[in-house]
Amino acid sequence: EECRVYHFHDTSSTAGFKQASDLDASDYLYSNASNIAAFLYRLKNSKEKNYGKSYIDIVEAIKTVAPYFHDFYLEPRGAPWEEKILLKWFHRDHEEPFSANQLSDGTARFICMAALFLQPTGLRSKSIVLDEPELGLHPAALEVLAELVKAASKENQVICSTQSVTFANQFEAQDFIVVDQEKGESRFTRVDEDKLKDWLEEYSIGEIWTKNLIGGRPEW
Repeated sequence: EECRVYHFHDTSSTAGFKQASDLDASDYLYSNASNIAAFLYRLKNSKEKNYGKSYIDIVEAIKTVAPYFHDFYLEPRGAPWEEKILLKWFHRDHEEPFSANQLSDGTARFICMAALFLQPTGLRSKSIVLDEPELGLHPAALEVLAELVKAASKENQVICSTQSVTFANQFEAQDFIVVDQEKGESRFTRVDEDKLKDWLEEYSIGEIWTKNLIGGRPEW
């Protein structure tokens, strides 16, 4: 109950976050963000000050990687107690809202991750596990995402699995645990920063990884 695993790989037209969700499905952000519209609606309209601030922080973070994004359009539909809500958004140059299907895959995934890491601390699980956050993201967006991860890790344990050199370069050697498969089993090894001291003077941790100095590479 204190650990949640997230993956936002599916950005097809049938992805959960592109479908209408129950308005009251907002206790926490689901693992595939299928309730993100209801979750954002709760943050935006809550009387809790930190909830409103989190909503604003999410919007501002999205603008840093998608400057055309202005805000979300979150309007419930349906009879009382049966209301549903669909994720829509405003372009800064248009008055009519756009659907989630009109977002690029990378922007859609970043929206989900911004909501994940910038939600109020009290709504986060103690441990957050995120699978391959780099998929579809521009290198500049990965820099912003890394800052969100670092900020969230001050209050929560954050574990990201990644195969991205660009994303890896945003962190320190001490942040890494390298996974290798040996005889059908996974072996986890924390990177020894002292052994890499000379290399780190000239190379980033991602570059050191590509040189196969810390493992985590395919073995044939």
